[in-house]
Amino acid sequence: MIIPLPPRMSPLFYRNLPKPRNRLLAGVAALLLVTTIHGTALAALHPHLRDGWILGLGVGGGGAAIKSGGQTGDRETGSTGHFRAGYILNPRVSIGLEGNFWMKTVEGVDWTFDTYTAEATFYPGNGFTLRAGVGGGGAEAAISSGNATTTASETGLGASTGVGYEIRVSRRWAVVPQIDFSYINLDSFDANFFSFSVAAHWYILPK
Repeated sequence: MIIPLPPRMSPLFYRNLPKPRNRLLAGVAALLLVTTIHGTALAALHPHLRDGWILGLGVGGGGAAIKSGGQTGDRETGSTGHFRAGYILNPRVSIGLEGNFWMKTVEGVDWTFDTYTAEATFYPGNGFTLRAGVGGGGAEAAISSGNATTTASETGLGASTGVGYEIRVSRRWAVVPQIDFSYINLDSFDANFFSFSVAAHWYILPK
């Protein structure tokens, strides 16, 4: 059963919040740039062998916004996370499951947006990765008052896409600066969030 979200989740409230702080995004973007530059030599030492299973986990930061009744709230900067598990079909394509989430506490309200999708990843050349998936998504708001916490949530359609660059640090491990975008379609509103993150990929290669 869908639980109606609190009134404070409406764009009318959201757009009146303070403007997002960009220091987190700037720091993550700088980390991505430095990681990419310093990883070039390592990438040359370890070729991009892709076979078997792959697991990935990443953290970063990004902005989220909601839209309802034709109005869009200001984008808020928060923390993001990413995980994936997949299987390599061939050196150019893998399939799997992927999850992305965004979270932040805004004036006492704990917000979480997430998507969980079946995805395909394409490897056009060298370390570049292109991902896209469709599945489910959700939003949750938790408000605490004294010792009581009220939580409301909705689920609906979710989709995500992303681009990254694998820097091979060993035969099985890669560091991946990446950018992701997720979209959630719910009964009460639509939401979207993007993420600048750094992930670690572990290739479970056959012997």
